[in-house]
Amino acid sequence: MNSKTYLVQSRKPYHHYLFRMNIPQDLRDVFPQREFRISLKGFSYQDCKIISGSLYKTTQSIFEQVRQGKMNEITIQDVKNILRDKVKQTIKHINHYDSDTNKYDEDELNERIVQSSEKEEILKERLKTNYKVTISQIEKEIDRILNSRNLKSNKKNVDYKGLVRKWSDLKLVRETWKKELLEGQGRYEEEYLTELEDNWKIGLLENGSNEVGVITQQPQVVQTQDLKPTIKTTPTFS
Repeated sequence: MNSKTYLVQSRKPYHHYLFRMNIPQDLRDVFPQREFRISLKGFSYQDCKIISGSLYKTTQSIFEQVRQGKMNEITIQDVKNILRDKVKQTIKHINHYDSDTNKYDEDELNERIVQSSEKEEILKERLKTNYKVTISQIEKEIDRILNSRNLKSNKKNVDYKGLVRKWSDLKLVRETWKKELLEGQGRYEEEYLTELEDNWKIGLLENGSNEVGVITQQPQVVQTQDLKPTIKTTPTFS
């Protein structure tokens, strides 16, 4: 079979061509067969190549529509989970950036701070003067993440639009956080999340995002003077 045209020649004595396309592995539970076969009998080889190219595009479109049908619409909870993960990645990134900077060399330190300021200004300018192209690039980043989570990349979905806007915000604020860290203004993860929540107001701190340093009450059995066990609560850190 020709890998570019997806043509296969039939057995003798017919000697005509068939278009053949294997069902993708992730869709084999949807289709009863393992491949598509379409007879191109009566067409020349050159015509068959053209037809097979068109059929290839059609089958890929069908596969993508089926995949979208299997995926879920993105929700505000998905947005929060994705953003929390992105914040953690961002914090790790700026910590690496800080660790890789020789703070004992004032010239290098100032240069790194200037670089972060320039990156921030460049992104602001791109969003101002070339908004659609810049947002399209950001959407590609987001779409890869959504696909890995079995979520639809529906650009008409209001939560999808909100995620794109917040992703843009996070790209900008990352450079500010870099500069702060280089200047010795480090913060806890919860403080970064709180800063974003103050602007976004989406409940970013809910559902276990502030697990570190939370005081909880844990039952503890103690003995009184009469040796009868009683329950007493004391604060512990989880």
